[in-house]
Amino acid sequence: MRGMTRQTRSTLGAALAVALRGVLLAAFWSVWPAAGAGASDLSSLSDAELAALLARIDTALASPPRVATLGVATGFGLPRGAAVVSAAATDRRERRPGRRDVDASVAAALGLGRVAGWDATAVLGLTSVTPSEFGDSGTLGVQVSRALIGPEGRGHASVAVGLGNLLRWGDSRGLKPSAFVAASTVQPLGATSVMATLGYGSAVAGQGRRPAAFAAAGLGVSGGVAVSLGWAGDEVVGGLTFWPTGAGRAQVSVGVGDVTNRLGGHRLLVSVSLGVPGLFGSAALR
Repeated sequence: MRGMTRQTRSTLGAALAVALRGVLLAAFWSVWPAAGAGASDLSSLSDAELAALLARIDTALASPPRVATLGVATGFGLPRGAAVVSAAATDRRERRPGRRDVDASVAAALGLGRVAGWDATAVLGLTSVTPSEFGDSGTLGVQVSRALIGPEGRGHASVAVGLGNLLRWGDSRGLKPSAFVAASTVQPLGATSVMATLGYGSAVAGQGRRPAAFAAAGLGVSGGVAVSLGWAGDEVVGGLTFWPTGAGRAQVSVGVGDVTNRLGGHRLLVSVSLGVPGLFGSAALR
């Protein structure tokens, strides 16, 4: 942290928050895969439709295993009123051999509702999280996504377009606006599930400084564990995602950045996410 400019700290912290978007949105789809494909505005459902939706969610949770990826944005968004909050930390702020300094970020996503057939999701990133400066620096972005229903209701897919850093404050003021496009799908595969994402963004490589393509694949290996491997523009990111038994809608991810150490940036990535399906629009899911 010493010897680094405020701008450098802001850029790297924001890059971590951007990487969280994949965790935030995959978290919701892993726990409620039927909700996004079935209805983006839960308040429009009748009692019978809501009961049917809840039954579909219970079935999705039972089989096949949940799946998620980490380290890249996804093509999934949130239905109206759903929210996910996530906190992440890494033991290396910069990809420099031998340098270790802990960095943390907090991010949140909120489903705003449907606009012209697309689900809008707001994404907030806080890059200053120390108690005395919490929220002093951060960004606000938005993405729109469109869910695609798989054949005979099996699996689901979605495409998204995102705009990041639309609003910036504190140390993050110097960040440039960013954009990405992504397509993701989750499909059953025998007794398990697979997830795949492919996209391109203007702030992906160089820890969120340069444009590049990104991709990721995940595999559900049991009811509460998934493995994933991805390409984040210039480095391989891999890890495990857990849904702890008895922890409700919580999700924990533990990964490694620059897995091959090609850039000298081998580092630990840890995140914890919590989903809330009914902040507004449908009190029945609270």
